Amino acid sequence: MLRLPRMFRSIENRNCRLYFFGQLVSLLGSWRQSVAQVWLVYRLTGSSFQLGLVVFIGQVPLLFLSPIGGLHK
Repeated sequence: MLRLPRMFRSIENRNCRLYFFGQLVSLLGSWRQSVAQVWLVYRLTGSSFQLGLVVFIGQVPLLFLSPIGGLHK
């Protein structure tokens, strides 16, 4: 078997490979959905303001929940 550099040794584990590639597929799907949504909003409205509004509304939960999630006791 080909020896991987030390940085990639965890990929030799089957469960780690499954997790890594599953997360990769999920991330690619999320990006694809985001790009499609932005493209559709702009295509239907032709308005950069409404496009910005849709993107902003999609980020609002992160704006309010990130500080709470980052708190330590």
